[in-house]
Amino acid sequence: MARQLSWLGGWMVAGLLVACSAGGGGLGEDLSGTGGSTSQGGSGGVINTEAGTGGMIMTEGGGGVVVDPDSACLTQTFGAQAKPANLLFQLDTTRSMNCPLAQPGCMGTDPSTGTTRWNVFRDKLKAALDKIPKYNSCGMMHYPTNVCGALTTPKCSTADQCVAESSPDVELSPLSEGLAAIQAKIDAIVPNGVTPTRAAFQLAANYVESENATGDKYVVLATDGLLTMCVGCTQDSSCDLDAENAALASDVKSYANKGIKTFVIGVPGSSGYADRLTQLAENGGTARPGCNHTKGNYCHFDLSDATNDFGDLLSQALAAIAGEALSCVYDIPGMDAGAFDKNKVNVQFTSSGTTEKVLRDSSRTDGWDYSDDGTQIILYGPACDAAKTSTDGTISILYGCPTLVK
Repeated sequence: MARQLSWLGGWMVAGLLVACSAGGGGLGEDLSGTGGSTSQGGSGGVINTEAGTGGMIMTEGGGGVVVDPDSACLTQTFGAQAKPANLLFQLDTTRSMNCPLAQPGCMGTDPSTGTTRWNVFRDKLKAALDKIPKYNSCGMMHYPTNVCGALTTPKCSTADQCVAESSPDVELSPLSEGLAAIQAKIDAIVPNGVTPTRAAFQLAANYVESENATGDKYVVLATDGLLTMCVGCTQDSSCDLDAENAALASDVKSYANKGIKTFVIGVPGSSGYADRLTQLAENGGTARPGCNHTKGNYCHFDLSDATNDFGDLLSQALAAIAGEALSCVYDIPGMDAGAFDKNKVNVQFTSSGTTEKVLRDSSRTDGWDYSDDGTQIILYGPACDAAKTSTDGTISILYGCPTLVK
């Protein structure tokens, strides 16, 4: 594998609630000021709290910290969610995707009844999309398509398909609305035709750029090889494929500089093109630290040698992409940025019935901090990772009481 992948199962960071912590006391103490009571935290068990009149109790055991929501210092309660990611999948569905998994050197064939690259990719992509939190937006394109328009080149005057569609098969929309449409479209695809990857990328990136969407924007390019067709549906002597591949790499970098990053998945059959695909990932701004152009440490998701385990590795790659794209950035909910005391905000994380404090960490290595402009709350390091990987996790942002800091 090109990357050290882990299954990022859920990434659901649901509502943000508001509660508080009090100054002047330690964990497990009566922090109420008046009318307090005792509190207990079991080792790894359920955390219980009891509050006196107007009081607040914090408890810490093996399970974490709970703050009494009825505390006198509580000021506001709101629900919110992390900023959504926007992922447009551009899928290579050329004839070579009909090749059997056991034949990585296959360059193209007609659809068969055996297990093909496309069969596995289709099913794993559908399953991965179903696990992405539904407030994130996804869309889908594939190439080539049946659209040749007025073009009369030999490739367009035969049964071969040679161009990319100018608009998505399924436009970017929250998965709560568009998931079924994406899955149905994927099911309907029959791989065919040649490989106009540069034209396909340009159309995908142009579309994503034009969308007035909240959150980060990405193109996910999945392919089993290099382009075989130049922009304009040309495949004659005027089409220099080496120059076209270099131009594609330049295009990917140009869009990354505009804030539209590109993930690259190399499926079986792409081993001879790994260097080029890694360059696309580098230019696309999605290369992990320390990756290079060496087999086993490529910067793209290199599944070129996968045969029997292709499905599992593809699932991991798709989950990792969603995990990287998912945000740990929260707009401060329900209040004007200047309408509250920023030294009286706390954060808690709840998962599998256990609640733990997240301390403010000005070093931004493990905890939370304000964005540079003070308008958002951002989780960092293991705190962010925990929020992304939890299948049922919620983040609570608590207003009104002195901030707990590292």
